[in-house]
Parts: sequence; C-alpha cells; structure tokens
Amino acid sequence: MSRRVVLALATSADGFIADTAGSVDWLNALPPEPELEAAFAAFMAGMGDLVMGRRTYDQVRGFGVWPYVGKRCWVLTSRPPDADKPADVTFVNAPAADTIARLKSERDDAGIWVVGGAVVAASSHQAGLIDQYIITVALVLLGAGLPMFSGAAGNAPHALELLGVRHFGSFVEPRYAKRG
Repeated sequence: MSRRVVLALATSADGFIADTAGSVDWLNALPPEPELEAAFAAFMAGMGDLVMGRRTYDQVRGFGVWPYVGKRCWVLTSRPPDADKPADVTFVNAPAADTIARLKSERDDAGIWVVGGAVVAASSHQAGLIDQYIITVALVLLGAGLPMFSGAAGNAPHALELLGVRHFGSFVEPRYAKRG
C-alpha cells in the first residue's frame, strides 16, 4: 500500500492561489473561521511529509514562526538552502514527481501534503501523483493572480470523484479523489 498524496490549498472563488504580486495576504482580509482551523489541525495530524516549492517556503518563512514543526518538509529548489532553515526542512534539487514517488514508496501510513505553489501543484497533478484534492475556496474574487495550476497547459483531463463539501463561513471546501 502506498502513501496517500493530497493536494490541499486555498484559492479565491475565481481560481487564484495568490494575487498578482504572489502574495496570499488577501486571505487575512477574511474573518477567522475556528471550524476551518480545527479541520486543518485534524488534516495536519494525518500528514507526515510536506512538499513545496521555494517561493511557497519563502512566503511561509516570512510569516514568522515555522508552522510545520515535527513534519518532514521537502522544498523543491535549485537555490541553496537557508543557513537558518528549520531542522525538519530538506532542500531538494529534483522534480516533484521524483521526490513524491520516493516518499510514496516509504513504508509509512502518514499522508504526503503537496502544499504548493502552482508549479509544484501542476507538475504533481500532470504526473498523476495526486490521490486527493482538497480545494478550500475563499469566497472572494481577486480578478487576477497566480492560477492554481501554473504551467498546466496541454495536460490531459483527470476524472475526479466528489467526496464531499464542507462550509466554513467565508470558505467552501470541496474534496475530490482521483478516479481509477
């Protein structure tokens, strides 16, 4: 049995994961949703590894305290690692598909969270590595920005099965599984 790979991210209602400057600060304009925060904590409890791109890593580091203590985090980048990176963070100069395939082969029950950004999400999606999609839609329109799957042009369609939809105030969260 291989490990479950989950792409979980927040988007605007018009499908952008960041604004035109690459920021997710627009999420802070929405009211806090304690039920969503509790659902995220439960989700995180089931994850063992996180995979993200360097821009996502840099943005998370800019928030202050590293929120993923105790989770192995793989940052896909060709740039050198930070001298002060968190202990559980490993910088990898390899494609998302190679890194995720290696993690999936490990004997572990914990899931693998593809955090983002758009290039990592797109390449993982294109390689057919995502087992489940959790798309938390913020009920706000940005009008422009970074689309969820940057660089996904020419990708073959992936049939999905709707697992359910949850509502958290200013957020709607459909959950999908890959068919087949």
